[in-house]
Amino acid sequence: MSPRACRSPFALAATLLCVAALPASASSGGAPVPEKVAAELVGSLRAARDRAAPVADLTRRIEQNAVTGLPLLLTILGDERVPAPADDPEARVQQLSVVQRDMILNALERAGRERVLPSTDELFAAAPAADADFLALQVLGAVGSARDFERLLQHALDPDRTLLAERERLAFERAATRMLARDPETYEQLLRHAPNARPELLPSLLFAAGAARDPRGLAFVQQVLDRQPDLARIAISQVRLIGPSLSVQRNEELLRRVRPYLRPEEKETCQAAALALAELGDAESIPALLELLEHDSAGIRENALWALQRATGMSFPLDARIWTEWYEGELAWLADEAPGLIQQLSASDTSKVAEALKALTRHRLHRHQLAQRIGDELPRVSDELRVLICKTLGRLESPYAIPALLDAAEDRHVPLSIAAFEALLAVTRRDLGRDADTWRAALFAEE
Repeated sequence: MSPRACRSPFALAATLLCVAALPASASSGGAPVPEKVAAELVGSLRAARDRAAPVADLTRRIEQNAVTGLPLLLTILGDERVPAPADDPEARVQQLSVVQRDMILNALERAGRERVLPSTDELFAAAPAADADFLALQVLGAVGSARDFERLLQHALDPDRTLLAERERLAFERAATRMLARDPETYEQLLRHAPNARPELLPSLLFAAGAARDPRGLAFVQQVLDRQPDLARIAISQVRLIGPSLSVQRNEELLRRVRPYLRPEEKETCQAAALALAELGDAESIPALLELLEHDSAGIRENALWALQRATGMSFPLDARIWTEWYEGELAWLADEAPGLIQQLSASDTSKVAEALKALTRHRLHRHQLAQRIGDELPRVSDELRVLICKTLGRLESPYAIPALLDAAEDRHVPLSIAAFEALLAVTRRDLGRDADTWRAALFAEE
């Protein structure tokens, strides 16, 4: 028996014969779709071609009939065409648009895995393998969970092929993205199965991790950098989309892997590295970025400038002299003035503490170091000053402040707890509510 024949029952169920001329009520196998249901599905999809169409309402109508009309919906997905209505056979067959496709997939998603996948078991038909896989990718993307991830990889690329067709590539990336967004446990499956997956699939999996925009994807980026350095440019490019992790350790590990790519010999990778390092707020890369401001390549210069502006919060123009003078001044301030301001945080005079905190927040370049030092003062000062420190940590926007803020969030002093949660929102740009355990769970998931 061939490897394809050994696949799950769903793989057989997905082998649907997709023919453009099928009547609206036809099915690809199993029970035929009732004419009333078929008319509702086809009418809703065709109505979506109108720019003023209420797409959300039309999607709900499709959802209500999704299970009963599943054979027809799968035929439309596989064939990428919406048939003419049964009462108007002369109407033009519509090429399935992105909006129409998403309506079907969203309806299937809301119908749910347990209702959709079992319904496919009776949909047997003999179709070309590529069509069957294309359809399976779309359905798994719509309803699949982490336990379906390995199956998704199997359907992505035929064992006898070494290149994804464009249609299958896009369907695979969309499916992986939706699965990651729907079920966070998929990230564990990604890390588990990607090392043994076909190497041709890794770029698409990286794009999917970037499109999902979840910091849990950084572990996969790091894994690829460790195992597949030839994919460094694609992997590093996802960091700007994903953003920093709640975990300082994860960010630091990724920084150590990305910094070596900030070399102009590999232009595109260098440009991607500049943006990634800035997104992670890396102060150590500033000297290298300053050198790149004078590079012959306009693209490298522009990315270096953006990275400097992003990392420092400053808006100087593309002038290496201006940036270098500013940077040297910041280093001098860190050595000469910052220690005294940190010491001033222990003062009994509230106004002096407030003055010191205000001065410290003006130096964004060193925000990670400052956030750690300022956070250390939280247990040692009055409740009034602790509230002020939490607000300052929020303005610094450094993940290094998260542990101290989580401790403050659990304090019985209500104003302090509120200030800590507001600071966590400012630092992470995520609203996980006002339960410290929820925040700790999210932090653990990203480590």
